[in-house]
Amino acid sequence: MGEKLFTAKEAAEILKVRKNTVYDMIKRGDLKASKLGKQLRIRQEDLDFYIQYGSQAKVVNSMQTGQSSNIDKVEFEKNTSKLH
Repeated sequence: MGEKLFTAKEAAEILKVRKNTVYDMIKRGDLKASKLGKQLRIRQEDLDFYIQYGSQAKVVNSMQTGQSSNIDKVEFEKNTSKLH
């Protein structure tokens, strides 16, 4: 089948925060989510990435294309490895 998708409530349970906190994280761009119809869904990969990197894993919003995507994960890992 496909990849695992979580609701905001399920993501909140995993992160041990309130559902509204998950919505705030999505609004700030700390956690990537997709809209399916009227519902938000969070991919397992994006949730794992947030768990690993926290709010440093901002979603980059492109004003030119109107699309959003995670920062390049390979580049991010190279840059953060220099800090340790």
